[in-house]
Amino acid sequence: MFKSYLKVALRNIFKQKLFSFINIIGLAVGITVCILIYFYVRHERSYDQFHENADRLYRVYITEDLPQRDPFSYVYTPFHLAEALEQSFPEVKQAVRLDVRTDIIRYGENSFSQRLHLVEPEFFEMFTFPLIQGRRQDALKNLNSVVLTQSTAKKIFGQTDPMGERLSLKVGDSFHDFLVSGIAEDAPPNSSIQFEAFIPFENVNKYRSPRALDQWFDVFFETYVLLDRPLSASEMEQKLHSVVQNHYPERSVDMVTLHLQPITDIHLNPEIPSGFAQTSDPLYSLILMGIAVLVLMIACVNFMTLALGRSADRAKEVGARKILGALRPQIIKQFLGEALLMSLTALLLSILLVQLFLPTFNRITNQELSFSFGMGTIFFFVSLMLVAGLAAGSYPAFVLSSYQPVDVMKGKKGQKRRSTFIRVLVVGQFAFSIGLIASTFLMNDQLRFLLNKDIGFEKENVLVIQNLSSQDQNRRIVERLRNALAKQKEVLGVAGSSSTFARDWTEMGFRDQQGDFKQFFQLTVDYDFIKTLGVRLKAGRDFSRDFSTDPREALIVNEAFVEYFNWDSALGKSLPRENFPPHRVIGVVEDFNFQSLRNEVRPAVLVLNPSTLDRGISDVSTTYAVGNLNFINVRISADHVMKTVELIKKTWKDAAPQQPFLFSFLDQDVNQQYQEIEHWSRIVGYASGFAVVIACLGLFGLSALSVSRRIKEIGIRKVLGATTKDIVRMLSGEYLKIVVLANIIAWPLSYFIISRWLQDFAYRVNISLFKLILASVIALMIALITVSYQSVKAGLKDPVESIRYE
Repeated sequence: MFKSYLKVALRNIFKQKLFSFINIIGLAVGITVCILIYFYVRHERSYDQFHENADRLYRVYITEDLPQRDPFSYVYTPFHLAEALEQSFPEVKQAVRLDVRTDIIRYGENSFSQRLHLVEPEFFEMFTFPLIQGRRQDALKNLNSVVLTQSTAKKIFGQTDPMGERLSLKVGDSFHDFLVSGIAEDAPPNSSIQFEAFIPFENVNKYRSPRALDQWFDVFFETYVLLDRPLSASEMEQKLHSVVQNHYPERSVDMVTLHLQPITDIHLNPEIPSGFAQTSDPLYSLILMGIAVLVLMIACVNFMTLALGRSADRAKEVGARKILGALRPQIIKQFLGEALLMSLTALLLSILLVQLFLPTFNRITNQELSFSFGMGTIFFFVSLMLVAGLAAGSYPAFVLSSYQPVDVMKGKKGQKRRSTFIRVLVVGQFAFSIGLIASTFLMNDQLRFLLNKDIGFEKENVLVIQNLSSQDQNRRIVERLRNALAKQKEVLGVAGSSSTFARDWTEMGFRDQQGDFKQFFQLTVDYDFIKTLGVRLKAGRDFSRDFSTDPREALIVNEAFVEYFNWDSALGKSLPRENFPPHRVIGVVEDFNFQSLRNEVRPAVLVLNPSTLDRGISDVSTTYAVGNLNFINVRISADHVMKTVELIKKTWKDAAPQQPFLFSFLDQDVNQQYQEIEHWSRIVGYASGFAVVIACLGLFGLSALSVSRRIKEIGIRKVLGATTKDIVRMLSGEYLKIVVLANIIAWPLSYFIISRWLQDFAYRVNISLFKLILASVIALMIALITVSYQSVKAGLKDPVESIRYE
């Protein structure tokens, strides 16, 4: 029986080559999209699952609920928290702190900028990061031990065995010798903790002052705990409150809450702010899965519409089979068998397409996905094939198998009902395709707006150099570089800053005289910063070397700062708290976007020296040393850019001989904030392309069926004087109505979805009606071109041949 079904299925597939080709290609493209997105979603959901203790590993995060302010959370914790947790709860088997720094490693004559993780010796026992060389129990027991990853060791030592080799690491303000005590495997791509080198956590004393480490509201580190058994959050949080009661200042006890976040929850939980690792929104995975399902549905709709369109031809086959004794279940099996056979062929073709498109997909999603045949993958492939085959073939199978021989012979089967259903399916196809095209256009509009908006400073032609020198040399190197480049006409300005645009600025907070909590962003700069970056001064003056009090007292604030403190005029004002040292506002700059355009401009203050505010600040969150000029901004001429970069590089070697020349262009740093939008725009663009191609394949098949059925009518019309133009208009008109109806559905849906997406941006474009019309015109033109091929071919055919054929 199976052999008979297979033989008939193959005969039908090869007999109808065009329709079989359309179905197989459509299903293959739909399955390819599903497989690629399956790889992406599987990767996203696998984060941190590889740890042996994954079900017992947690990260601590903190929520503060302050008066006059909405509650907010953060994952950075105080120095003493890990010790307090171990001492307070027997359930805490181990607690480790984690700090991340970027500093210099020197080996021989070479210097490297390196990301350093400061961890405690128990780190390798808690987390499953295997060591290739060295013992995890004692790899970091000595203060001057360093563990490198394979790739870092190869970069520094080449082919030389690194074990036992001595390196010089800049830790704090000076270089110290470290001995390589272990080589770790590179961090897996699906690890929230991405590392290059480890040194013992005790070295933190070289970075942080004892005063900062003793404060419970000075937070710098991530704290992870390993419990002796998995616990629910509610089970543990009541116990965590006792740590707050026993260690935090009494006035803050009711405002601070400690929480435990499972390590497997870190990557896909954007509701908790990211720490040293970036998080990902699970909504993106859901959107991708939705796109994949819809693209596959379009392919399945093609199968259904073509099968129903050919139902008149297949009805005779069904009638004949039933007259010869075939039962309905047998006919259903026959049609489903054909669908599954095509689905299997499409799956095999899609495997080739996946391997072809995977590098492109990796570039779009910024991932390192690989094609691997595990049991889970094979199960997914088989399930996908069955779902696609059954979804595509079930409706035609059950409809066609229901035909009664008597009705078939009399031609009574509901052609009108089938035709209506086909139209509904095709309208749905094109509505989805038009929606994707419109979304691509509107996302690109928003991206162009973000990249081209006036953000209040001049981002073009600015070189940003990392200044990793020690505190005593930090400002000297900025001056040394400025003086060395002063006579170069290609260099238009040099300015240092503690951070830079598109990176984290220091966030400071204090309680004013009324007890309200005030918070703002702070940047330490030098005298030339405003002029070099092109920030526009609105009132007052810039920092000046002519005023000796500026380093101690002067503040320059933005307009948002003035509005935040409800000042009519900011000049001469100081912050409303007695604890601050003497200071005053000397200038106000126009608002500039130092953060992503997803955010409104926040209150910000520029100072020459952070000690101007230090004493009055009670809350600090910072990534970079506040008092250092960690970045040097060099404005250069637009002419001969690369030649100028080489000149600056050569000058840097003399100004900072012990530091690598690490630079980026400021406009690229700013634009990098919107890379995710660019990725999504390209994903939706590719999806719309696939959807349109599949929909047009189905439309091409339907138009071919329509022409073949009306061949006698076309011949008679031509005999009676109809032109080719009349024939094309007649055959295309029906599909024109379908596309117009699809637009009526697609426009409001696209508008609603993009409106919701744009709400994530403080600055956004208005949705362009022109882009919706353009998407509709493109879909209409593609549909008409697809249909017109068959229409023109029918219109040019000799009517004598058409009638004789019939």
